[in-house]
Amino acid sequence: MSVREKLAERRAALLLHGLPPMQRRSVLAKLDTAESERLQQLLNELARLGFSPDLTRQLGLTFPTDSPPPSPRGAQQRVRAMSGTDVARCLEPCAPATVAQFLKSDDWPWKQVALDSMSELRRVDVSRQLGVQSAPLAPAVLQGLCERVCAEAAALADSSELNGLRQVLRRVMKWIR
Repeated sequence: MSVREKLAERRAALLLHGLPPMQRRSVLAKLDTAESERLQQLLNELARLGFSPDLTRQLGLTFPTDSPPPSPRGAQQRVRAMSGTDVARCLEPCAPATVAQFLKSDDWPWKQVALDSMSELRRVDVSRQLGVQSAPLAPAVLQGLCERVCAEAAALADSSELNGLRQVLRRVMKWIR
């Protein structure tokens, strides 16, 4: 099981832990046996450690909704609303030429902030590519890059959420000892 899957399973257990017992049993009954058993083990561990069911609300965890997937334009709008620092972090795995093409693809409000938050070497490489004449990104490519940035931002947020959970758990563990 990958780290991401383990984190998702633990998050699911925390969410289930916050439900009233009847709802929790109902959700577990809808899962296959193996999933239900793994989650039940995590729920038992949370109960053994004395975690309050209110912990999910204290951490700000919520159940995903059945809302429709975002519209194709939605990813680009979400990227537009992000901070330049977050966008730069999300684009770190991309080649400088790809980052430059992405930055040239729209009149991003955070463009300069994104460049300023890159390391010196990275900023020089991307700036050099910004000066290269090239065809604009195809709409599907721009959409794909925006979706990737959104996915990376979500992963960073999950990581941040996990760090918050770790801090709470450290405090609880100190209290238990």
